[in-house]
Parts: sequence; C-alpha cells; structure tokens
Amino acid sequence: MPKTQSPNSVFAAHDRRGTSGSAKFSVASAISRVRTGTQPVGTGAPVGRGEVWECMARGRIPQPTGGRTPAVCPKRLGYDPRLMSPALRRALPNAITLVRLGLAVVFFGVLESIDRTAPASEIALLGAWGMGIFATAALSDILDGYLARRWNVVSAFGRLLDPLVDKVLILGGFIYLASPRFEPIPANAMIGSGIAAWMVVVILLRELLVTGLRSYIESRGIPFPADWSGKLKMFVQSFCVGCCVYVSTRVEPFGWQVFLRDASTWATVVLTVLSAITYIRRALHVPPEGSQTTGVDAPPNGTVGKRQKDRA
Repeated sequence: MPKTQSPNSVFAAHDRRGTSGSAKFSVASAISRVRTGTQPVGTGAPVGRGEVWECMARGRIPQPTGGRTPAVCPKRLGYDPRLMSPALRRALPNAITLVRLGLAVVFFGVLESIDRTAPASEIALLGAWGMGIFATAALSDILDGYLARRWNVVSAFGRLLDPLVDKVLILGGFIYLASPRFEPIPANAMIGSGIAAWMVVVILLRELLVTGLRSYIESRGIPFPADWSGKLKMFVQSFCVGCCVYVSTRVEPFGWQVFLRDASTWATVVLTVLSAITYIRRALHVPPEGSQTTGVDAPPNGTVGKRQKDRA
C-alpha cells in the first residue's frame, strides 16, 4: 500500500523540484487540499477540518504529528487543538449560557436580600456584590457568543437559550430597580435607582415586540438576526443595570456617579425605542408569505436587496 505524503513533505518536494514539469503545483492548491480534508497526514489519517481552520486562522499550515492523530499548529503558537475535544467545544458555549442563567438567579437573590432597615454599610456591601455578579453574567454573554462563532458550533439550542437568558437577566434587573426596594432612603443619604415603572414597561414592550417579529419571520425560514441597534441597546442596558444597582446602594454617591446613572438610564430608554423602530422597518421589508423570495436573508439595514427588487 503506497505511503501518503504529509503537507510538509509535499511542500519540501516543491522546494526541491521547483515549478517545472509534473512537479509543478501551487502552494494555494495544497492549502486547499488540507482545508477540505483531502490531504492525508502522517500514516493516512485525514485532517480534521476544525483543527485545520484553527491553524489557518493563524496563517499557518497544519503540521503532521505522526500516527493517526489530527494535524496541529506549530507548538510555538501556543495552541494544540487536541487539548479540547469537538464534543467539549460544542458543549462549552451552551454551558456558559447556563452558568449565566445561574448567575442571574444569584443576582436576583442578592437584590432580594437587601433590607431597607439594615445599616447603610450592609446595604452598600450587598449592592457591590450585586453589581459584581451582574457584570460577570453580562460579560459571559460576550464569551459564549464568541466561542460559538469562533469554533463554528452555533446550535439551535444556543440560539434559543442565549437571548432568553439575556432577557431574564436584563428585564429582571430593571423590574427590581423599579421596585420600592430601590427607592431613595433619605435617612441613609441614598438617592435610589432612578428607574421609573414606565421605563420598564417600554423596555418590556420592545422585547415582546421584537421577539414576536423574529419568531414569526424565522418560522418562515427567513433569517432575522440581531442588528447593530439591538447589540448597542443590549450593551447600554447592561451598563445601566449595573450602574443603577451600585449608585442606588451608595451613601452620598459622587456627582459623576449620579450623572452616569441618569445618562445611562435615559440612553437606555432612547435606544430601546430606536431599536424597536429599526426592527419594525426591517420586518416591513420582509417578503410576504407565498412570494418567491421566501427564504432569502432579510437585509440587515432594512432595505430590500437588488435581487429582490428585480424579482418583485
């Protein structure tokens, strides 16, 4: 049985023979063979595509390891895909999302434990803990999404769970901040959260509206992903909740802290409304049911693409 060549031996042959005669080929074609898994490695084991793309993302050619093991990047890059199995890669982003749900429950428990009749120092300590837990949960939202996209392991379960956990964390935080538990306490020189009940109603209506639109449109097979306005809104809302929890539990907070609380609160309301308008405009440009354009990606900027115009 003929022995297969590794990418290193192929490139070495290219260096020795040059580009003339039957040995003429391009490095690009060899890279293409490695990318698609058609270039054998070592003693005949095919190259795993996930490992190949990890190496390619770093501008390197996968190196054979000998035996029937996957190709790996050079060790000086500090990366070895064999250290993490594909199953672990698929499970890790969803596990981080579930951890964020657990942190949300802990966050609500800390807010619930705040006693308005307790000493100011105890309230301030619980507020600091609450802000820290919320910040950790909010940052984990960035991490799980990055890993899912980076490793190409986006799943239907993750697409459903991630926005649900985000809404639980954000809406739950605003509901608590609008409750009497975070009203001003003049005796302790605490100014409160600054979140009014009507603000929570606006935020809740926007989330229900966008969730309904996305569910309906994607049920027709038309992608309706989040756009820049939704991501910016999520970032500002997260900052607002953490800032309000911290400032509302401080004794005589500094003026700049009060300014950040008020600015982030009103920015949240404005961006929430603008984001809702943006999603409504996008939904209005989705092809109606029964049209030939069903299944075509909805343009993220709210405009109908040129091909869809030509078909109309």
